[in-house]
Amino acid sequence: MSGNDFLSQCSRWADQIFEFQRTLVEDMFTHVERNDDASEKSFVEAATECSRNLYDGLAHNPGRIVDIEIQYWQNQLQLCHNFMLKMVGEPVDPMVRPKVGDRRFIDPAWDDSTVFDFLKQSYLLTAEHCLRSVNELDGVDEKSRERLSYYVRQMVNALAPTNFAFTNPEVLRKTVETNGENLLQGLQMMVEDKRKSADVLNVCMSEPDAFVIGETIACTPGEVVAQNELMQLIQYKPVTEIVHKTPVLLVPSWVNKYYILDLTPKNSFVSYLLEQGHTVFMISWINPDERFRDVRFDDYMTHGPLAARDLILQITGEEKVAAIGYCLGGILLAATAAWANSAGEDLFASVTYLASSMDFRDPGDMGIFVDQQAVQTVERMMDRQGYFDGRLLAVGFNLLKENDLFWNYYVINYLKGERPAAMDLMHWNSDNTNVPAATHRFVMRELHLNNGLCKPGTIELKGRSIDLADIRTPTYVLGTDKDHIARWRSCYAATQLQSNSEVRFVLAGSGHIAGVINPPIANKYYHYINPETPATAEEWLDRAFKVEGSWWVDWMAWQEQFAGDFVEARQIDPASVIESAPGSFVRRRLDQIDKSRQQAA
Repeated sequence: MSGNDFLSQCSRWADQIFEFQRTLVEDMFTHVERNDDASEKSFVEAATECSRNLYDGLAHNPGRIVDIEIQYWQNQLQLCHNFMLKMVGEPVDPMVRPKVGDRRFIDPAWDDSTVFDFLKQSYLLTAEHCLRSVNELDGVDEKSRERLSYYVRQMVNALAPTNFAFTNPEVLRKTVETNGENLLQGLQMMVEDKRKSADVLNVCMSEPDAFVIGETIACTPGEVVAQNELMQLIQYKPVTEIVHKTPVLLVPSWVNKYYILDLTPKNSFVSYLLEQGHTVFMISWINPDERFRDVRFDDYMTHGPLAARDLILQITGEEKVAAIGYCLGGILLAATAAWANSAGEDLFASVTYLASSMDFRDPGDMGIFVDQQAVQTVERMMDRQGYFDGRLLAVGFNLLKENDLFWNYYVINYLKGERPAAMDLMHWNSDNTNVPAATHRFVMRELHLNNGLCKPGTIELKGRSIDLADIRTPTYVLGTDKDHIARWRSCYAATQLQSNSEVRFVLAGSGHIAGVINPPIANKYYHYINPETPATAEEWLDRAFKVEGSWWVDWMAWQEQFAGDFVEARQIDPASVIESAPGSFVRRRLDQIDKSRQQAA
């Protein structure tokens, strides 16, 4: 490259960077104007309290902290000595290695290059030191320690050398190969993603245009046969000549779109149910805006599973429905069954809870976001706009596994200048929905803070107090062993809370999404089975045996006893059709809601 060409390219870079910076600053001020002082003050107070707890802990046992510091600097000095030995060709074993599953340092240069190996080990020693210092603090209550540990973990993972262009060998190579175009492309992508985000950057997790709803994802043939202000009811077309007598209703969570259960055809739970001879119905929730601010949890119950059940019975002529709830949909289904059974009404042939917490005493890192101060802050935000922004919820979930679900994609998008590979699960994970203010307030206070499902009679829905022990319906409960949202022991609690019903618990391998959406044909993961339900989850696991492959097969065998005889496949009545599946509710995106708000303002 000639000198003039180089200067010309530098000038072009400067112009592009200036334009990107201007756009980001404008976006930042837009969000600042939208925030209220009370919310900002609450976040500052939370950070101040965290710092106070840290310093109190340091002051409680300074001798122990000094010992940890001395050991840390001894390790760093030893690492420097090892670095000098490696520089002159002496073989030296590493002092520290990445933990199993940590994929940040898989590029060969992190081991082959003396400089990058030193940088990697120095960072790992520092991260280990910071986390150990918090975990060994004295004079700090357990809740404060968990919060401190979470925030320190976020800090050390954010400062990893992999997250910076000039300390990541893979990014450096690409920067040289492209003459820096990858960084400019990454900056442009960041601007695009920030425009689609709420107050916090939502990183792109899948090629944005790789999937089209109704064509390549959520594309199982069906029709919307009913709707109300909160949901559309989809009936899917049968694929077998005969079907089980008992229809199946799927109740997804309202914090994401329903098509987690109907991804691409090879990963579609809906398609699997149809192939096994079931008549399948799906609830598709509305993506709410400020008009829905007063919609409550019990409104979701009456307009969701209760309304859907009545409609399905009218359509099929049957007496009962087998219902399956995923995540919050499972909690809603349990509350609905308890509400009905409290009045002697047995609405369902069977109920299934997929990755649905019932006991919130140990929510894991989720508890960081749900204490009195955090809840009050969120409530003030919701009072202002009428809902909790689903993009903030998504970022919160992603930061529970920040290296895999945030920084990994940060590096791909904004440092490498590439969009991530197309993946249906990640596409769905980025298609967020808002939550009405009144509903989210109920979930935070009654479920998380008060743990109301474990306290009979403390939750009242439509004039009735509920108790999960009132449920008499046969129940299938699924937990996943690596779930960072609904911890499997919290899911297991349903087996004890529903003391008057027959409950089967199964523990699947993997996490909240991949552990649930695991078609048998993929031949992935495993699940644990134990027909007994002892008092504790640990006892259950000790006596469980491992089965390779998907839990879907186990559920199908269990559901067989409640599915009824075979009848002729039910065709959809053309007179009942409102529109073709997947319907219009699922197509409503948050950026469209933002645009409508801006136009209204």
